[in-house]
Amino acid sequence: MVRNEREMLPRWLRHYSAQLGGAAHLHVLDDASTDGSTSALPCSVYASRTRPIGQGFERDRLRLVNQLADDLLTTYDGVLFTDADELLVADPARYATLRELYADRPAANALAGIGVNVVYSRSDPPLRADLPVLAQRRLGIFVPHLCKPSFKRKRRPWRHASHGIRGPFRVDPELYLFHLKFADAGRLQRTAASRQEALEGRHSDSSWKSPPDELVALVDEITEGLTADALPELTLDDATLAGIPVEVSPGTFVARGRKQIVAMRRQPVRRIPARFRHSA
Repeated sequence: MVRNEREMLPRWLRHYSAQLGGAAHLHVLDDASTDGSTSALPCSVYASRTRPIGQGFERDRLRLVNQLADDLLTTYDGVLFTDADELLVADPARYATLRELYADRPAANALAGIGVNVVYSRSDPPLRADLPVLAQRRLGIFVPHLCKPSFKRKRRPWRHASHGIRGPFRVDPELYLFHLKFADAGRLQRTAASRQEALEGRHSDSSWKSPPDELVALVDEITEGLTADALPELTLDDATLAGIPVEVSPGTFVARGRKQIVAMRRQPVRRIPARFRHSA
């Protein structure tokens, strides 16, 4: 689901078209975009005007997404759901595409990727649209709350802003979710500003409430003086991943752990493995 994603939507389309066999398999829910970004796309686009962003917005959004996913599961083996700035990537050391990874997990009803915030450093130039992000950015921060069940095979509704699902799921050690909100200083400022303008009653711990300058200052602070070559490579043990899905109510499991801003402050900055450089 998108609203005015002129910068990120083309990259999302290119990535998932290549990963999933073409744009015919992609579906965009357009939540009242006004920037022309959803016009003449090579995929299915649905007008999906929800209520203003605030109380009830997330409920409406997931209702629409779950309805569409249920419809797609009548003819597809599985469905995945991501935001426009989230790129799921199968570990290129083992798989060329997401479809290969999913085909290799026939018994997995729901899978999450390892959530990573891709971050810029002060010396990085603006992101180029014609190059993969990970060819231009090498720093990442593990965010447990981003290990959300993006892929499912059964009609089990997503819950908790899609960070949870009705039914168990696991975080796959060979699947990564690269979140690009913090990958470029200019886009971070523009995105944060537009979200603050649209904000009406979001939860108090939502990163949408953070002022643009505060978010940029946060990234500048945590990456100051860091060089990718001097950092340890991003690695996670199986025990850490196994402990992320938590049953919060009978039958409903959620990705629990440090959320965006807290994770940015407390989780270590790591070097994204070079094998991903051309994957996202």
